[in-house]
Amino acid sequence: MTDNARYAAQEILKKIKESDSIEGGIDNAAEPVVKGIYEISETGRVQDSDARGRGGAGEGRQMGGNILPGAGISRRIRLVKTGEIPTGITRIVSTADAAHLSAPLRKGGQETFAAIVTDKDGNVLNVIRHSTGTKGNAPVDIQALIGAIASIPSADSVYLTHNHPGGTARLSAGDKRLAERIAEKLHPIGVGVRDMIAVTPDGKFASAKYGSDKNIKPAARRERVPEMERRFGGGSGGGVYVGNPDDLMRATDSLNPNEEPGILIANHVGNVVRFVPMSRAEMRSLRSENAAGAKKLLTAIHETNGGRLFAVLDKLDEDAVRNIARFASMYEVEFPDSYVLGRDRTQREAGEHVSNQGQPHVFFSRTSSEDVIEPPAHVVRWMGFDKLKVRANFADLAERHPEYYASADDVRRDAEFVLQKPENWYPHADGRITLVRESERGDVPGVRIDFRFEKNGAVRIASVYRLTKRGLVKKMKQKKVAVDALSQTGDARQHIADRVDPGQLSIAVYLRMQRQAKDDGSQLPSSPS
Repeated sequence: MTDNARYAAQEILKKIKESDSIEGGIDNAAEPVVKGIYEISETGRVQDSDARGRGGAGEGRQMGGNILPGAGISRRIRLVKTGEIPTGITRIVSTADAAHLSAPLRKGGQETFAAIVTDKDGNVLNVIRHSTGTKGNAPVDIQALIGAIASIPSADSVYLTHNHPGGTARLSAGDKRLAERIAEKLHPIGVGVRDMIAVTPDGKFASAKYGSDKNIKPAARRERVPEMERRFGGGSGGGVYVGNPDDLMRATDSLNPNEEPGILIANHVGNVVRFVPMSRAEMRSLRSENAAGAKKLLTAIHETNGGRLFAVLDKLDEDAVRNIARFASMYEVEFPDSYVLGRDRTQREAGEHVSNQGQPHVFFSRTSSEDVIEPPAHVVRWMGFDKLKVRANFADLAERHPEYYASADDVRRDAEFVLQKPENWYPHADGRITLVRESERGDVPGVRIDFRFEKNGAVRIASVYRLTKRGLVKKMKQKKVAVDALSQTGDARQHIADRVDPGQLSIAVYLRMQRQAKDDGSQLPSSPS
């Protein structure tokens, strides 16, 4: 990025952060903190749906790394020309120029989000048509957009642009927050966000830099610039699935025969789709001076629709692992585990791994229509067990609560959120046990998972849904009553001098007390329903 471009990017970021002076469109929508897809809205609302695309890699060797034959859904995402935009300006030196190029968007009856990408001299390299949504908002997959921009050689500056079909010639609060998030993520790869623009059907535009209700600059549209979209290329193949530490070691052995350090990329369901060779020194510098390395990895994630990263090291290097975790967190991909070549266990198993969520990752593996879940070891111990595997059919669970979940992946996300660091539990009268965790999102107070401990020894998720704070307080009071009563029944009295502190009682001990009470013939206390 040139000094002028860097200065302009810093100035626009400052204006976005200080944008309360820009009239209209301001609301109190909370910042989305969950990874995934964000929706820009003419009214200012910002939503998150955590949708990730599926993808893979084709055969051959590409800029982003080694594409593995037969790995994942062997197809490569490319920026493909899908049209041309008529324009009178092909060199963008101001927001007004970018608004002129954006003007054709104003004719759309639904919101469309796009990115105008230029080189250091302002020459238009690509216009990425990213998404089309509803009359009032458009989804923005930040990870996919950043990767697409990173894949463009000579990309230096970006103008984010969209239309407001309702005619509002001012940016919403959501528009401004989105621009700030994208600017922060593009900065490490040397690309600056110059402005965020919205155009309206009556020929007006608004931007963070220029304010509201400006006229679009007229010019004879005799030139054409390419309009690009992310599209799958050809290819097909099987998958190399990584669902637990053993899978990761086997995948590393088979997919990295040269035993190089690097990054394995998997899609969101765990199929490894590419290996990107990368030294430990490059890993340590990804978020600082190594813009080329960050671009290479982001390009590979874009081309494969990647959703998970696994670091492969030739030597133990805590700084490299920690920096990859920060990179993964910044670009909203998972970082479940890392592996040092030649060792007999992964770093997660050795207690050395640092995930981007700050907790050991919850591994998911598949058996028929179900997923088998391995909670982190510290959670299993907290529950009072030596080992634990849980079964779940996330598609069925999503159908049980359509008011909360649109897909199996939405349920999986909430289940993983709770299992990474549950905060409490309570029992039910029918034998179910519920784990709960309060959410950091303002619109979701908490998430609960109901388990059934079946007679054959299986543990199964019966439901996943949202829980209000008031509801949680009520359940905790009911739990105390149930535990106090259970501690006074039959054989349980021999193990408990006085009353049990519900906060110190593990699930395993509670279930054992409950079984003892049943065997003793004591009347079981009622539990929360």
